[in-house]
Amino acid sequence: MQRKENFTIEEKALVVQFVSDNRDILENKANNTRLQKSRRDKWMELTEKMAATGIKRDWKDIRGAYQRWKLAAKKTISCYRKHATGTGGGPALPEPSGLDFTISEICPEDFVEDENPHDSDSLRRTNPTLNTVEKSENEVTYELDPTTG
Repeated sequence: MQRKENFTIEEKALVVQFVSDNRDILENKANNTRLQKSRRDKWMELTEKMAATGIKRDWKDIRGAYQRWKLAAKKTISCYRKHATGTGGGPALPEPSGLDFTISEICPEDFVEDENPHDSDSLRRTNPTLNTVEKSENEVTYELDPTTG
């Protein structure tokens, strides 16, 4: 089987605009038979629109590509935000593309960082007395900040 061509910028813009226009169906988190059929019908409608312009792609390929773009946008924006709040060491990260920001506007709830008090990443934010974390091969120890007790 031969590899398919990459999506052009115009194709990506068409897909993202279509998803934006049909966000209530395509980005709906509910999962029932009626909604699944509606989603499939919308992806098929997009496939027909693209075929009318001379672009031949399967609806599953288009849906999969959009999902990959959304994941890539999440990663790019997350890394950019994390780096922007850093101390400034190292080279600057490139700003996310306009497509990344457009996708994040379509489904903003997917781009929110969750705060979980049970997640070890939140230890620094929830316990200011932790100064450093030392990791050895099999154990993790926490040193208390002497100024706070």
